[in-house]
Amino acid sequence: MILIPEMKTWYGMISTLGTLGRFSKMPGTLGSMA
Repeated sequence: MILIPEMKTWYGMISTLGTLGRFSKMPGTLGSMA
């Protein structure tokens, strides 16, 4: 997996969204990915 700066930022955003979704108990792909 090639981690260019854009990919790192995107992965960070997804991880943050997933964590927030998990805390707010939001079902969905973002919540299950984190």
